[in-house]
Amino acid sequence: MTRSAVFRLILVGMTIMAIQRAEAASAVALGSGGHLVTSAGQPTEAIAKYDALSTARKKYGANVRLLASTGRTGYGAIAVARRTHGPGSIITVSLGNRTQAEADRSAIAESLKVGGVWPEVRWRIRG
Repeated sequence: MTRSAVFRLILVGMTIMAIQRAEAASAVALGSGGHLVTSAGQPTEAIAKYDALSTARKKYGANVRLLASTGRTGYGAIAVARRTHGPGSIITVSLGNRTQAEADRSAIAESLKVGGVWPEVRWRIRG
């Protein structure tokens, strides 16, 4: 084998290892006034949580909470539904799904499960 062939083989091996290790964690935080903040494509779930919460605190104040997070790579959806009684909305999040359609179905199903009516997917995430 020539020197360039060995170099190519090593380069291909390193590329395959990098692709296999590539993960994309995601998180969704809720700020005051119903504002949502997403963090996608982070290397770990802890970093995704930290990024979503710190960004929400910077933009919307200290009254924030984490709605969902995952360390799995995949598609996500955020659905909003009306409450059956009274004002306000129900927000549900689905993260780390294999397809966008699966993420949409999961978020809508969760909205219906917790008592929401007329749910619709408002945001989609890839992370």
